[in-house]
Amino acid sequence: MKKVLGSLLVLAGMAMTANAQVSQRTQYEIELSTDGTTWTNDLSIDPSVDNRVFARVHVSYIANGGRMQPLGAGWNQAGGDTVLPFNATGRVVASYGAVPTLGRVFGAGTVAAVVAHQYAFGGTNYLRFAETAAVNHPGQGSGTNNLTGGAGINTSNNTLSPQLGISERELFVWGMEFSASRAGSIGFTIPQEGFRTSGATANPPSTRSATWVTETSPFTTVEAPTIDTIGATLTFVPAPGAAALLGLGGLVIGRRRR
Repeated sequence: MKKVLGSLLVLAGMAMTANAQVSQRTQYEIELSTDGTTWTNDLSIDPSVDNRVFARVHVSYIANGGRMQPLGAGWNQAGGDTVLPFNATGRVVASYGAVPTLGRVFGAGTVAAVVAHQYAFGGTNYLRFAETAAVNHPGQGSGTNNLTGGAGINTSNNTLSPQLGISERELFVWGMEFSASRAGSIGFTIPQEGFRTSGATANPPSTRSATWVTETSPFTTVEAPTIDTIGATLTFVPAPGAAALLGLGGLVIGRRRR
């Protein structure tokens, strides 16, 4: 019996250690909302009723900011998917009213302009946020366009004193509008290839990570190089009546062709 209890205690200790290690890693997350109040990683909307959606990126366990490139796979610009206006260079106090204030929430006061890149890559249409220079898809091209991640959204602010253990610091918010007939889904992620690549003075060379700054000089890192990311899914669910009308429209077209 004592051996069993001892084994259980060892296993419990290992589990606690594993959990502690996970909690010490920076975690980026994308969440969605229709009102700026209730946020979720899995949102379904009827676009004929509620066609505006907000998205935010936040991070846990930070002492500073970093560079990242949130993107949405399944974006349909040709079909009417629209990005709401946002502040491209200044830091904002986010709001979600009739005329929302969107953009970078954390970081230096003025940086290079953030751009909503809308493009196709590998047969998939994307919406991606990064600086003007990051034209290529994350992991493609060279240098900051777009192999090192250095032209991602800049949320650095090296004037902060060490503040480890911060939870859910909001970094960037944007809004989207969709046509009433929008269908399908969009998967939002923050690709590891879009994070800034650390140099030899920070985490190991060529390791994808955010180079957190805990002192004004020199730049240092305080955590393991691996970053956890949690994405979000936006699903369009037309009302039953709308779906029936779409089906009826298809039947009418089919009869005309005959």
